[in-house]
Amino acid sequence: MGIGACNKPAETPKKPEPAAKPALDKTQEKKAPLAEKKPSAPTPADVQKSAVEFTYDPAGKPDPFTPLITAIPSGKQIERTAGPAEIPAAELTPLQKYDLSELKLVAIILQYNSEPTAMVEDKAGYGYIIKKGMLIGKNNGIIKEINGTSVVIDEKTGDAAGAEKMKPTTLTITNTMLGEK
Repeated sequence: MGIGACNKPAETPKKPEPAAKPALDKTQEKKAPLAEKKPSAPTPADVQKSAVEFTYDPAGKPDPFTPLITAIPSGKQIERTAGPAEIPAAELTPLQKYDLSELKLVAIILQYNSEPTAMVEDKAGYGYIIKKGMLIGKNNGIIKEINGTSVVIDEKTGDAAGAEKMKPTTLTITNTMLGEK
């Protein structure tokens, strides 16, 4: 015995009727098997004809097989006689496009048998691994030292008289990053 919530009797759903197929003429019935045939493979004469029509002219195009990155020979050294005005913007590394005040030191990696490395982060949150001797900052600063809590960078700056001098700048990890309160 069941209890119903509604006074109306339940209706059974009607089955949808299948769609009627359109009637085909006898001419269409004969053409249908012909349309199902696969096209034949091109003949060698057609292939040779299409090969003659296309020619490639490499003039003015870059060689796709030249490497994108080339190594600097060990005998050559980069001269650092002037500020960033001498280096084109296309040749600057991402770290040289930021001022040191825009970079934040987030990690220092000290290992037993290897050179210490550090990680700085830009305002967008992208991290960069740095090592001693790398160029960093808009004034072509050189990383001189990486120790347990800071990174020392020497930058070329000009004074009021126009003389260039090296200014040491230190990036330090804040106490909250060290886990201290």
